[in-house]
Amino acid sequence: MNQVLAEALVATDALALQSDRAPAVKLAVKALLVVRGALSPKLFVKGDFNPYPPITKYIRASNSETLAGLVDDVLRNISPEFTTLQALGEAAAALYVGGEVEAQAIAILKEETIPAVILMKSLYQAARGLDEADQTGTEVKS
Repeated sequence: MNQVLAEALVATDALALQSDRAPAVKLAVKALLVVRGALSPKLFVKGDFNPYPPITKYIRASNSETLAGLVDDVLRNISPEFTTLQALGEAAAALYVGGEVEAQAIAILKEETIPAVILMKSLYQAARGLDEADQTGTEVKS
């Protein structure tokens, strides 16, 4: 697992969210970070790829009932040849929580996709210091 993803995951755990949904929000953001961390660097070579609209699109299109399945659906549609969930180690394993927290995280990703993606993007940018998608001049869209 690369250093940027690890730092962003730690920052997610450190978020001081004040809500009964805080664990689910953090889990949803972690799932998004796993997706962002698993995208092939080749997608960014030309400088015209913004991953956030397709991430949003494929989250909403997924029919998966599990968080790991949702992440897998998104990755298979955006970056199928690059990284499997197994290669992400403990970051992907943390998505297998089950129960109410996982159900809430899936609901957050499906119903509040844009705010979750924006939060994930800010955590990723803070850990990386930049975001390749910012070079495209495009904004997050649904």
